[in-house]
Amino acid sequence: MFGNKKNMVEKAIKKKHVKTLIELSVNKDKAVCLAAIAGLAGLGGDDASHYLITRLQSLDPEMRIAVAQALGTIANKHTKAFLSAQLQKETDPKVEEAMRHAMVKIKEY
Repeated sequence: MFGNKKNMVEKAIKKKHVKTLIELSVNKDKAVCLAAIAGLAGLGGDDASHYLITRLQSLDPEMRIAVAQALGTIANKHTKAFLSAQLQKETDPKVEEAMRHAMVKIKEY
């Protein structure tokens, strides 16, 4: 099953299907979720950024790290404010570090 979902992520990235990656980013298999989030980072754009912002509040620290890294890769100046706001609430030091690193990558604010 994982192979099929992994293939779906790869195909969605190749075809630049943000909607499919968003759907796969909530898969019950964490590896699929992380791959889809990374795919969204690679594609970028407003739809990917807006969706990823909603995932900053995930209960899973590993997901929050992946989302912060993705937002830093996209480097959309509008996402910096959301990262900053979430950083004020963050309690996990590893997630804080990822968020700070992402904010540094976003040059314009």
